[in-house]
Amino acid sequence: AAWATADATGGGDEGFREVHAYPVEDTPDLPVAQVEEMKPWLRRREGKLAALAVGLLLAALAVILGVFLTMDPSEPVPVVEEMTSDAPTVSPTLDPRPLLTVVRERGSVRCGVEDTVATGAVQFGKFAADLCRSVAAAVLGDPNATQLVPVGKDRYQVLNDHGVDLLVAGDAWTVEKAMREPTTGSAFIFGYPYYFAAVVYVGVPNYIRCAVSEKRYDDCGGLAICAVDSVELKDLMTSFFPKSFLQFDAFPVIEAALHNGTCNVLVSDVSQIYGSELQADLDSGTYVMSDFHVSTNSISMVTRTGNAGDQEWSDVLSGLFAGMFRATQIGLGLDPAACQKTLED
Repeated sequence: AAWATADATGGGDEGFREVHAYPVEDTPDLPVAQVEEMKPWLRRREGKLAALAVGLLLAALAVILGVFLTMDPSEPVPVVEEMTSDAPTVSPTLDPRPLLTVVRERGSVRCGVEDTVATGAVQFGKFAADLCRSVAAAVLGDPNATQLVPVGKDRYQVLNDHGVDLLVAGDAWTVEKAMREPTTGSAFIFGYPYYFAAVVYVGVPNYIRCAVSEKRYDDCGGLAICAVDSVELKDLMTSFFPKSFLQFDAFPVIEAALHNGTCNVLVSDVSQIYGSELQADLDSGTYVMSDFHVSTNSISMVTRTGNAGDQEWSDVLSGLFAGMFRATQIGLGLDPAACQKTLED
């Protein structure tokens, strides 16, 4: 048993203490508090670390002060001099001036066009070249002051890097590309569509029926589709068919693939089909074109955005194209005798 004690001071004799002890029950689970000695702050671990840090800081300040005090004020202070290089910089700087000013000073309009334009194989490519000539006539007064720059999948990067002044390369307008074009992450200005091109199937008659009905078994088991490599067409066709039935590439490549039997159906908008070598195959009945329209592309010119002068350039081109369309509507044509080339007009 444990004992409880109590002290009491006697009432009669001074200094007399009477001690009483009482037995209590033994409780083994009763917690027992342990008392530890409370050390001063500087003797504890955190106090020692703080003192060490203060000591190191004072030592560093003493070293710095010693260096300054031992310096000779008569010694000259070294001066860093700028040196120019005769070689150009690796990354060329872009001209910050308004694009209209740059084009007029250069004396030519650089248009990004599909690479098929260089060979003249696609008549629509010639139409794109004519659009570029119209821009040169309006801005410079000379329709021949053009530079046709063939572009491919990197067309938007070429435009961003000022490699061309505008794109007339059969680009389809979409909200996504106008806000954030996937290959560059940049926004671009798409003008009013100058051509609404239906996306169709072209190829072997039996397989055209398979493609239109989205049938991939029995007599359609050999279906092989080649499509123009564009973001919007990839998204569309992969929603219709498994990837194993599809392959994507530039128009000249898939046109050759259709001819050599790699695929039996080609998917493109009519702007690229008309005037190509496929036109003769369509005329002879070797291939057929579907009446079914997969989609419709709004073909637009494309210009940059970002610099203050880019919007001015886009506005000039939009006004030019609107005037051209209106002239076509009212039957206004060119009279060489009445329309002389002048920079003032």
